[in-house]
Amino acid sequence: MKVKNRKQVADYQSNKPVSSRGTSSKNIITFRRCSLQSKLESEENKMQLPKIAEYYGIRILTTSQLAEMYGTDTKTISYNFSYNKKKYLEGKHYIKLEGAELRAFKASREIPDCHKFSAHLYLWTEKGALLHAKSLNTDKAWEVYDYLVDFYFRAKEPEKKEIVPTKQSTRPVQEMIEDGKEKTPEVFLKGMRVARGAVVDIPENKEAQKLIMEARKYITALDALLDTYSMYRSEDEFKKIAYAVMAIGGKISRTTLFLYDVKPGVVEKCL
Repeated sequence: MKVKNRKQVADYQSNKPVSSRGTSSKNIITFRRCSLQSKLESEENKMQLPKIAEYYGIRILTTSQLAEMYGTDTKTISYNFSYNKKKYLEGKHYIKLEGAELRAFKASREIPDCHKFSAHLYLWTEKGALLHAKSLNTDKAWEVYDYLVDFYFRAKEPEKKEIVPTKQSTRPVQEMIEDGKEKTPEVFLKGMRVARGAVVDIPENKEAQKLIMEARKYITALDALLDTYSMYRSEDEFKKIAYAVMAIGGKISRTTLFLYDVKPGVVEKCL
């Protein structure tokens, strides 16, 4: 039997470019789709997160870090900020450091050379990074912003579980097991008695944990805002900060009301 386009079949299997002659459009589309997917996966693997930096519990990025991540330069970031300054609120979108605060911040960490001798330093929050992505409006900026939100700004550090020792029983384990007369169900482990009982499932309740995380985020933001609020500043700037404090306070109140309305389940756990 005579096989047509034998060379084209061999080339396709070896991932070499082939002529579209004798190849179905379906195969061409599939081949291009695979190439695009491989390119996207490669770009994602190349993306590296900056070293985590926080100011009063708020995760931030410097201007140089933001420019590097978004694929632009610091002059463009600064220009976009100056051009759209009315849209930025200090304490919400950025934190401005100068004087003693700036010196303390520089002394506590490594600072890029471009910021070492600056009279002031802007630290951009998650919402500030969003406004810069809007100003740039490039595919890379939006892709990086989404990545930063998921893996930098809102990424949770692994929680350290505290081990609480229970009271050791004076009775032998075998005697307690054979007795079996305790009114409360218990688990016996290496001479230790741990009671079991019905408890609310707040530690594993997804709705409650999400609200708790939001409340903590707003409380941290309010703490930073209050430091800014207590500084000497112009009347116009004070009004903006006061408004931001009120807005964050409203979010805290709303979140706590939602927490009050949570209906937890009841599970049996070791007490």
